[in-house]
Amino acid sequence: MAYKNYALQVLANCVGREYLKPHLTYHDGIFCFIEGLKDPHNTMGNRICAKALVGLTANDSSLKARVIAEIAGPMKMAALNEHD
Repeated sequence: MAYKNYALQVLANCVGREYLKPHLTYHDGIFCFIEGLKDPHNTMGNRICAKALVGLTANDSSLKARVIAEIAGPMKMAALNEHD
């Protein structure tokens, strides 16, 4: 699990660079972060992914809506404690 968090952290650090954001969006980096959020046992990975998603969607409302639509179901299940 540690190596997964290291990989997520490297990608999250790329989010801070404005010129790399389009590359992360085009190459499905968003879905990498969304999949990282779905792991209920990896708290550090969830924190890294959430921070990266906030950074990626800060200035793009359509991208933010896409991310919210993608994670709404799993987050609702997590809130109700109905993990599969």
